[in-house]
This record gives sequence, structure tokens and C-alpha cells, in this order.
Amino acid sequence: MTIIKQINEITKIDVINNVIGEVLEGNINPLELEMKLRALEDISKKIRADIRIKNAVYDEAMNYNGQQYLEHEIKITTRKTADYKEDEEWTLLKAKVKAREVFLKSLKEPIIDKDTGEMIQPARYNVSEIVNFKKCTK
Repeated sequence: MTIIKQINEITKIDVINNVIGEVLEGNINPLELEMKLRALEDISKKIRADIRIKNAVYDEAMNYNGQQYLEHEIKITTRKTADYKEDEEWTLLKAKVKAREVFLKSLKEPIIDKDTGEMIQPARYNVSEIVNFKKCTK
């Protein structure tokens, strides 16, 4: 049986709880875990992005459309996205928003707009610490 066939909701919960427990008990290095999780995410993203996989998933899903498969309801739907790039006013507004963002980021302290008397506040920043990982080249 392949590892893919062994994965289900119960085993996912067990794996999650086991891994968290192992990290908290000091048996798994959290940095090593993070790097391995990033690798798994990258693997998953690349497999899903492959057009052959996308086509195979779609073709197989067509066999189960509107039905249940491995505890999931399969539904093929259509997604419609709007593209406003051809609208000149939208393009101008988007450019104005970007220019305003740059302006607000440049302010060090509040200023008063000479034309309107409006108090203009600088952009606020939410600051958080993050851990960055950069692959070393040998």
C-alpha cells in the first residue's frame, strides 16, 4: 500500500499530535521540523502545479462529480474572475492608491494638508519577528 493510500483524517490527526508532542518533549528539533515541513509544502505545490497532475485530477473528478469519494464530496464548479486592467479609470485609481501608500510610508510624523486642513497620519506598521530560512549553497 502506498503512503498516499494510508493517509486519512484519523492518521492526519495522529501524526499532527505525535509530531507536536515529540517537538515539545525535545525529541524533534523544531528547526529541523520547520525545514522538512517547508520541503513537504514545496513538494506538494510542485506536484499540484504540474499540468499532467491537474488534468489527471480533473479527469478522475469527472467520474465522481456530485458524489462522495474518500469522505469528501466531489464537485466540479466554474470560477469566474474579473480583470479590470482594460479600464482606464481603474488603472488610474490603482496607481493613485499606490502613490498614496508610498506617500504615507514616507511620513515620519503627522502633517496637516494645507489645502483641506486634514490631519494626515503616517502609515502604521505592525511589527513581528519572523525566522527566515535561506538554503545554503555549497
